[in-house]
Amino acid sequence: MILAGNKAMINKNKQLALICAFSLMTLLGCTENPFFDPPEVGAAQISGKVFLSHDFDNSGVYVWVEQLKLSAYTNSNGEFLINIPPPASQGGGNGLTGDLFMYFYLANYKLDSARISFLNGVPLISKGDLNEEGNLNRIINLSKLLNVKLSFLKKSISMSSPDSLNIKITLTSPEINPVISVMAKEKAKDDTPLPAFFIKKVDSKENIFKMIDIGIHVNLINFINKNITVIYETNIGFSGGELPPGAYKVIPYVKVRDVNPPLELLKGLGAHIMEYHPDYLKLPFKHSSGNIILTE
Repeated sequence: MILAGNKAMINKNKQLALICAFSLMTLLGCTENPFFDPPEVGAAQISGKVFLSHDFDNSGVYVWVEQLKLSAYTNSNGEFLINIPPPASQGGGNGLTGDLFMYFYLANYKLDSARISFLNGVPLISKGDLNEEGNLNRIINLSKLLNVKLSFLKKSISMSSPDSLNIKITLTSPEINPVISVMAKEKAKDDTPLPAFFIKKVDSKENIFKMIDIGIHVNLINFINKNITVIYETNIGFSGGELPPGAYKVIPYVKVRDVNPPLELLKGLGAHIMEYHPDYLKLPFKHSSGNIILTE
């Protein structure tokens, strides 16, 4: 009887051992947690494409990722690439976790954004607006709000002659609903609109430009839609030696109220980006104009 009891105990212990071993193997071999999906492989780069309506050149769109404050500009094909820094350099120790927005900004186009999901500082593919290759899963289409066209009576001006530069600024919009544009004008006695603008040297390593001194100025507000055209014309004279000879671009001081990017995005471009200030030259804005030539 004692031997039989010992044998039964031994068999029971073997069964328990087999159950424990099976349970351990099951735990070790488990590759999927039943409570949440495993994170996808992360992307070290994010790329995509932006298409601009009413424009053949898709360059110059400012692409900006919030919190990380990463940025890039699109090329003529609308393509961009942003490198994601290592999690340790993102702040907070293990990097950012959660959804961040990537913005696509041109000052005279409608603003758009994409959602990027991060886990410990790494963008997750097949999550948010990223596909399995780490690219945006859609082409970003930006709609134009305001056309700003500049034309010149003469494209070459001698600064030693009495000739002045005649500039005509034409504002139109493809939108049916009114678009609010804001310019600055000199407060003249006859209230003649004299728009403010910059004349910036092309292809120069130095930041050579001229701000037209408009003195006391007021806002010049226009409501423009598909059926309205606004035109301003002005003449600007130059004194000899005021600017070095060469090719220059005329940049009017124009703002569109209907575009509202995050304030941090604007601050990243310049502290005074929306003011009549040299920082305005950094504003991504599509103008339609050719260059002027200033000679001695």
